Amino acid sequence: MPITYNKLFHLLIDLGMKKKDLQEEAKITGSIMARLAKNETVRTDTIEKICEALQCQPGDIMEYIEIEDLIDKKTNKIVKEKAIIKPRLGEKNEPILEDPKKYLEEDF
Repeated sequence: MPITYNKLFHLLIDLGMKKKDLQEEAKITGSIMARLAKNETVRTDTIEKICEALQCQPGDIMEYIEIEDLIDKKTNKIVKEKAIIKPRLGEKNEPILEDPKKYLEEDF
């Protein structure tokens, strides 16, 4: 999925909150929490509830990552996907470098 909610779970760790705490505070269901953990689609009103509960902006809890298919040149079939993470810019428009593997390997 191009939208990931890894930033949300990092924020919860920083705030010392558990998923259940957010669920209660934002008044969202367990199935919505599961969808977020799997980076599945959620409604914008859900994002609104989470942002209100955490006093943050949508960009603080979600991130768009471009996905590019890797194609086997012999069979011309998709063999796997790789994420293309564009660097975020800091104060002086310098890239803020982060290891893209951490976004793909973490399991919440």
